[in-house]
Amino acid sequence: QLDAQIQSIMDEQPKLTVAMKNYFSKLLAEGFCEATELQALSRDMLRRLNGWQWLTPPQWGLLHPQGETQTALERIEQITTYKVLHKMREMAVRNNGKPSQLFGRTYVRVILPDIKLQRIQELEESEKDETRRALIKQFWDGFWDEVSSPESLVWVEDFMGALRERHNKRALEAQERAQKQEVQETDSLRSVMSELVDGARRDGYSPANSGTRIETIE
Repeated sequence: QLDAQIQSIMDEQPKLTVAMKNYFSKLLAEGFCEATELQALSRDMLRRLNGWQWLTPPQWGLLHPQGETQTALERIEQITTYKVLHKMREMAVRNNGKPSQLFGRTYVRVILPDIKLQRIQELEESEKDETRRALIKQFWDGFWDEVSSPESLVWVEDFMGALRERHNKRALEAQERAQKQEVQETDSLRSVMSELVDGARRDGYSPANSGTRIETIE
């Protein structure tokens, strides 16, 4: 089972560097900030994720106690995952490997909360510009949201393909909503016209006795 977990972590796609490029592309398209600023934020996060000093499993376990709703089995799985990643990262660094090029979502999910907390504390102490502080915090919060969300496109292997598929799906949904609204408006108009005709008939109006004459203009 341990070998299977190691293999699963190794096989995860996309790797962190690719996911970060996807996140960069997503925010750039949304107009999050200028490209140079966005690039600096991305590089800073990658640098911190690569250089993070992992605690030993016992130390990490003490700083991350079992959650109130966490079962014993879930706790064992959590600790085991940390141990496996800790060992894998140790071996990677020893062989001059970059964690961001070797690991994917599981790696980030385990350590990002601690790195994010440290980064936010640094901002509160050193960044005086409130606007920039808020921007950086939003960048980190957004990436954690992408890590946590099962529907995130940032963590799919074919980001552009998934983006096109989502765009096409939303376009189709918008078209279906427009068609449905058109049908509803047509039905509503027919109902109003029917009520007007019925009302005219109740008042005794009909084209035959209306006295209206149509003349031909020559």
